[in-house]
Amino acid sequence: MIVSQNNPLAEFDLHQLVHLASYFIKTPYKQELHEILSLTTEKGQHAYLEALESAVESAVCANSFVEKDRKDSFLKNIISAWEEAEREYINGEYLSKSKAIALQLRYALITSSFRTFANDYSDELLVFLAKNKRWKAEQCLAYISQRRNDDQEFEIVAKITPYYPEKLLPRVLKLAESIDSDSKVWAIIDLLNHFPENQRLKQLCLDSLSLINDLDDQVGALTRIAKAIPDSDDILLLALEKVDNIEEELERVSALEKIASVVPKSLIVIANILKIIKELSDLSLQIESIEKVLPYVDDVFFPEFITEFYNEFLGKIDFDQENVYDIYLVSQMLNTLSLEIFNRKPEERFNIFAQALSMVSLIPEPKYKAKALIQIGTYLPKELLLDYLKVSNDIEAGESLLVSWAIRHLIPVDTLPQILELFLRLPRVNGVEEEILEGYETFSRISEFFKHIVKISVLPVEVWFQLLDIIKIFPNKFWIYYVFAEIAHLLPDELQEKTREVANSIDEISIKGLTLTIVAKRYPEILPDVLNHDSSIASSLKDLAIAYSDNQELLNQALNEIRIITDHKDKTEHLVELALNFTHLVPEALECVKRQKEEIWRNQNLDKLIPVASADLLDEILVTARAINYDHLAFLTVIKNLIVHAPQEFTPEIFDLFSTLYEDSDKQEALCLFCPYLPIDLFPLFLNEIDKIHDEYYKCQALQKVITSLQGQILPKYITEILLIVRSFNKPKFRAKLLRKIANFAPDVWSEAVRDVRLIENVSEKVKALTEFLSFSPSMRQEMLEIALGIEDRVKRALALVELVPYEQSNQLINDIFQIVNDISDMNGKERVLEKLLPYLSNSVRQQLLPKVLELTLLNKDNKAVINTGIVLPYLSSNLFEQLLDDLEQRNFTDDSEKKNFIMKFNFGAFAEYVPEKLMIRTLKLFSENGREQVAYEKIAPRLPETFKSEALDIALGIKKQYIKTEVLKILARVLPENLILRTLEAVASMEGISQEERALLCSFIVPEIVGNHAEYFYYLWRARISSYSYNRQSLLEEINNLIPIMKQLWGDEVITEAIQTVKWVLYTFP
Repeated sequence: MIVSQNNPLAEFDLHQLVHLASYFIKTPYKQELHEILSLTTEKGQHAYLEALESAVESAVCANSFVEKDRKDSFLKNIISAWEEAEREYINGEYLSKSKAIALQLRYALITSSFRTFANDYSDELLVFLAKNKRWKAEQCLAYISQRRNDDQEFEIVAKITPYYPEKLLPRVLKLAESIDSDSKVWAIIDLLNHFPENQRLKQLCLDSLSLINDLDDQVGALTRIAKAIPDSDDILLLALEKVDNIEEELERVSALEKIASVVPKSLIVIANILKIIKELSDLSLQIESIEKVLPYVDDVFFPEFITEFYNEFLGKIDFDQENVYDIYLVSQMLNTLSLEIFNRKPEERFNIFAQALSMVSLIPEPKYKAKALIQIGTYLPKELLLDYLKVSNDIEAGESLLVSWAIRHLIPVDTLPQILELFLRLPRVNGVEEEILEGYETFSRISEFFKHIVKISVLPVEVWFQLLDIIKIFPNKFWIYYVFAEIAHLLPDELQEKTREVANSIDEISIKGLTLTIVAKRYPEILPDVLNHDSSIASSLKDLAIAYSDNQELLNQALNEIRIITDHKDKTEHLVELALNFTHLVPEALECVKRQKEEIWRNQNLDKLIPVASADLLDEILVTARAINYDHLAFLTVIKNLIVHAPQEFTPEIFDLFSTLYEDSDKQEALCLFCPYLPIDLFPLFLNEIDKIHDEYYKCQALQKVITSLQGQILPKYITEILLIVRSFNKPKFRAKLLRKIANFAPDVWSEAVRDVRLIENVSEKVKALTEFLSFSPSMRQEMLEIALGIEDRVKRALALVELVPYEQSNQLINDIFQIVNDISDMNGKERVLEKLLPYLSNSVRQQLLPKVLELTLLNKDNKAVINTGIVLPYLSSNLFEQLLDDLEQRNFTDDSEKKNFIMKFNFGAFAEYVPEKLMIRTLKLFSENGREQVAYEKIAPRLPETFKSEALDIALGIKKQYIKTEVLKILARVLPENLILRTLEAVASMEGISQEERALLCSFIVPEIVGNHAEYFYYLWRARISSYSYNRQSLLEEINNLIPIMKQLWGDEVITEAIQTVKWVLYTFP
């Protein structure tokens, strides 16, 4: 047996599986083909796909798997079965037309699923499968061949070639020769690392360099070639020739670093690098080049290289006291030399440091001399101590301490505390933050000092206390976190309470959380502070569990917090990070990754888990990699649209589909989709699905939909069950909102709702909740007024006061609101308040205020400052509408960008919705010139007078963009009389730039009856559409929604029932 007993195809061998479709198509048992391709395993996987993969894995020879057309046998057999279902639709030997259509739909969805997940396999996963010999070369190629981009296909084939060199190396070389893309160069170079002796590969790399346009990138490619092969001098000299041709000197420096990183023991290459550095016109770039190149220079050439550059550099420096920039370059140069010399042979240090001190002695300004001495002091040889002190004689007291501290490794240990005591007095800052720049300089100085001082093993505890006192008064609290991140692991035991005090003194919550987590890794006793801190407890516990890997209780606490996180992305990321450190958690993390909706995050997390996953999880990894997930809501949308035509199909099994939705937002949206079609007897199941939503926001949204949509039929009957869910909410704002709506049917919950409103702490949320109660409780209006007047933010204060207008239409209140509006500088803020205010005003008051509002909208000539005209449109007279239309037709724009921005801001939908009849044709013409045709017809078509319909059709037929014209004609056809429908069909027949299938689909929307009269033609339309969309499952699902009316018209209720079962089966089998 090639797979476990639970696979119904376990006893088929590879040959039988590969040729399965052809076997059955040639026999009288064609129906069995469809049945076999519909089988699933106990785990819900597609039985044939699993069996085929297992057979290939265990087969001695799988050459027949992919040879001729580069498609694996799974897809080939599915397509063969699809073609058989098409033949059966015509012949009708063993299937009804509805069943044949349902099978075609099934195979289209399977094909699109396979193509989608095969294309989504990450390179890392395919390399992992190849490296571990989980898949043979042929099977890897089968999935890679689904990628429709040749460059992508080549790159991944090149990555797996090292694991199947005999089969794939000739193939990949041949494929490379047919691709003219710079991406192939990098893939070939990667291959060269595995096959450095392959001359054909090396030559192919060199021949392909011209595909790379950027000279810097060409240098990068050549240096990678040099790394891969022995005897690379010729390659590096070629790279240096390229560097010479780079115009930008900064890019030349970058290129030199790349070459130096692979430089061999070749004097000629080193000499050429130095030559290019010396030719740089900018002295600072010469310094930067040396800094980047020096670490790679071999010890053999190092003294000569440094001496030659030193002499060149010294001749260009001006040591004049006013030439600060050159002095700065000296310091930078000395720092580079000091760091590099320190790592060289001891016998070489003396001469070079002596030269460095000689250079420092030439600096006239003591302050800059001190900086230069500090750069080299840390690395100074003992023999040069007297020379160092002699050069520093003229440096002032404050800087002198820094200079002394730089040579602390040469000073007796017993004298360090005195120097330290003096030094600690230097960086102290007052508790008051002064200028930002000065504060940052102080911090930088202290933090650099800390990095050195905390490494002293004899540092007294008293000194540590002084250091923490300095840290505590930093004006920028993030600096405290930064320093603790550097020194926490070095803190002595005696500083536990002092450290806790400093960390808890931070007032910024987020920074305090970060700091407490850092110091708790040093002092476990501080863990309670972390847990009690109002920050991300799950994140902190995760970090601490990783730090204290032996503490099982801490790990359990972290897991408990992570498992209750409602945001699936955050939850998954925390679990994956834990699993990387605790491998027994990999299966749980993998299950979370499998349920991630977004492919980009799922693949990233899967790639992280692959290196720590055990071999027995490989099957789960493959299932996870195949999960498409992001289109599950689209599946349910299709099913909902099918149920519209077959209400009897809304059965309890529909609720099983909700388990395929992993995001609470998707569950809420799906529940709201199905709510209007819910049979009353299924309401308890519906309520159960709502209760499974973890995020209270989305659960509240779903319950609101239920209460508003089904209140008359269902709410009174199930009030107890609904209240049980509502009272389970943790946040009072959600309880109050829902209880207020339920109070219409159960008045006894009113007092409970009021109590919950008063429990809300956030002022904005409390105001929002109070607005629901104002109409029923006059006493709460005064409470609302007091809260509103105390809100500091003008926009929020005005919005809160607006809520009182329907109940308190006093001139004083309205004037107060309008005064606040005038004081709001932000146009969006003004817009929000006015949009909320105007509907509440009486007509007389509104007419008095309208001129002021029009100054911000209609009469505003600033194209960038215009606010949403939709807020005034419902109240405009016909004359004002005409004035606004004139303004739109004549408005001038400085450029297309400004016009586009204005059009995006202007509320065309509202304009079309309220425009008077006499202006409708003008509006349609104007909108057609500004890319807003569809929104105009959507709003105007239902109100269009009969006398205008012919002209409206003429305007629609004149739209230049065919896809917009198509959508507009669909909208307009709903209201056109028969004579204009015929004219529309004639126009569609002569439309250019659309396919016959698109033309037929458009006709089916204009005249649904036409489908039944031309059934044969529309069947071919059906075939063409699902076939052309079978490369991407999301696109196919969207197209199925368009085709549902045709399915119903042609094949009746039976096909709808079959389609529902088919869509459900594919969703379960290929999630």
